[in-house]
Amino acid sequence: MDDPVYKGTDMSRQNVRSYYVAALHALRSASEQGAASAPKLEESAANADLKAIVADYGQLASIHRDKIVSFLGELEERPNDFKDRVMEGVGNGTDEMLSAASDDVIDLGVISGSRTGAQYYRNAFEAQPATAKALGYDDQAARWGEMAAEWKEIEDRLAAASRTALKTSLGTETQAA
Repeated sequence: MDDPVYKGTDMSRQNVRSYYVAALHALRSASEQGAASAPKLEESAANADLKAIVADYGQLASIHRDKIVSFLGELEERPNDFKDRVMEGVGNGTDEMLSAASDDVIDLGVISGSRTGAQYYRNAFEAQPATAKALGYDDQAARWGEMAAEWKEIEDRLAAASRTALKTSLGTETQAA
């Protein structure tokens, strides 16, 4: 690479690679947790459109887990047992919100937890292309960008569902739009 930002010693390159691999393990774990939590969120949701969004959330988390595992394979690494504590916290917080929500506001709890997870994925995925590119993994860098955009779409859908859920919870809308 000709860019002086990407020059460094073999040791510094190895340290950056190790850091990137650690991120892959963390985001694989986060994606597994998101995929595992989606059925509970879907079951909790009252609105049919929200149920569909949460189902798509779970599918996307599962697809991204598989992509991240393939990134690891491309680096001749295998998934390990690392557990992402950020997503674990999101899951615990979501569980608390759902248990505290009455039936008329349950969708707000589902949306809040789902949006927090989607935001985490998008932000974390948007951070990966620079490192991947610096290490010469240009294809992975491009795929990270695509994956982040997919989470942005889920976030946008959840934002629209949030407006509907608020109207319904406040009694200003009797049927979701």
